[in-house]
Amino acid sequence: MLAILSVSSAAVGQSRNAPEYDEGIRLFDAGNYGDAADKFAAALAAKGEAKSLWSLSLAEVRAERPLRALEHLRQYQRRPDAKPENVRRAERLIAELQSRVGHLRIIAPDGAVISVDEKVVGTAPLIAPLDVTPNEEHSIDAQLGAKIGDAKRVAAPGEELIVNLVLREVPAAAAIQPPSVTREPALAPAPKPPERVELQASSPALFHTLVITTFVSSFALGGVGAYLYMCHPDCGDHRVLGGALLGTGVAMHIGGYVLYAAWPRRPHVVTESRLGIAPSALPGGAGVTVVGAF
Repeated sequence: MLAILSVSSAAVGQSRNAPEYDEGIRLFDAGNYGDAADKFAAALAAKGEAKSLWSLSLAEVRAERPLRALEHLRQYQRRPDAKPENVRRAERLIAELQSRVGHLRIIAPDGAVISVDEKVVGTAPLIAPLDVTPNEEHSIDAQLGAKIGDAKRVAAPGEELIVNLVLREVPAAAAIQPPSVTREPALAPAPKPPERVELQASSPALFHTLVITTFVSSFALGGVGAYLYMCHPDCGDHRVLGGALLGTGVAMHIGGYVLYAAWPRRPHVVTESRLGIAPSALPGGAGVTVVGAF
């Protein structure tokens, strides 16, 4: 294992090396594996060389970063410029590191997007199990369109758990209730004014003329007749005339009542006006409402 985890310092100082790579070699030889891994990562980002990726993997193994070491060792195996002897060493390291981490074999409908601890890791079907930190709870989620599935699992070191995610429909969001609208209280309709039916004479102008004329004439004739009938005895024959006029006046007076009663009439609706004030509750406070029929 020590031979596998050693890195070569022969190339230190060569001009073709990234400065971060040379610094990483010095830190690795000094036993500062965490800082060495950081320097190798910077060198890999700067020049992208296979030797930087290999040295990064070895530093992460020594720094007890098994998950990152597994990720980078597998990347090294896929590199076309990887050294064959280092590929074989990487295979042995991977086999050993597998016992230090947990494993989740996730099964979900094809096409579902898989996330572990809120990080997307791929789309179903996933061929290989996922490496996870052991003895910690992990959240596994899958989503396919409007369907979701989720689970929580804790894997021990070296343990492989099968996680079968069954998708379900996402509950529809509750409908947004429109804001309530405050409406002013509707006023009660004004009461219909009371009505009464009266009999109105047809041709009222002629009716009024005849009645008034009859009564006025009866009073005039009656008055003159009464005067002549009751005047001084010297009036002589005027008493006969007075009595005749008085009788005529009385007859005309009676005729006026008969005319008033006998004149033809038609029904007529009369509407009465009313006005009322009532207290009421309005949005801005109390008030009064005027209700009337006019």
